Amino acid sequence: MEALDRLAKATGSRGGELIGLDSEAVVPFQWVTGVGSDWFEGFIAIEGGNPAINPFVREGSKLGELQVAASCDFITRKERRCSVFLNEFTSPFDVPYICLSPILKQDNMLVGLAVQRTASQGEITDQQRAVFTSLAPHVRSAVKTQLALEHKGALLVSGALEALNMSVFV
Repeated sequence: MEALDRLAKATGSRGGELIGLDSEAVVPFQWVTGVGSDWFEGFIAIEGGNPAINPFVREGSKLGELQVAASCDFITRKERRCSVFLNEFTSPFDVPYICLSPILKQDNMLVGLAVQRTASQGEITDQQRAVFTSLAPHVRSAVKTQLALEHKGALLVSGALEALNMSVFV
């Protein structure tokens, strides 16, 4: 969460977000800074993981890994006026603007990175977008490392204990 908050600050944004989505629009995890504790419950209630409802998820699922898009690249004026997700969910939290990138796409899973911006902050600037673009590969590496450790955790611990000549059931 601290790293996401620092990403937000480095890009002049309100909050940072790391989200996992599966092919069924299920959200296995969503870490968001700067928006309050009721964000996740509201996101799930409005079906925020569904690309038919959430224009940010829709755009992110179309992009290739590490491609970056800002809301100004894909949200039309009409969609900004008519979108239930934008008007009933992001507006009350004052995060109508976003810059996002799918940092990992594999096995029916997408991990997305984003920074969220308030109405007063407006769309992300070219300089802030360059900062986001330069940091996204580092977040991707951290996510890949975490996934590798999750899948190899028992083997890693077992190998470390074996190297220490310790007999322990893992």
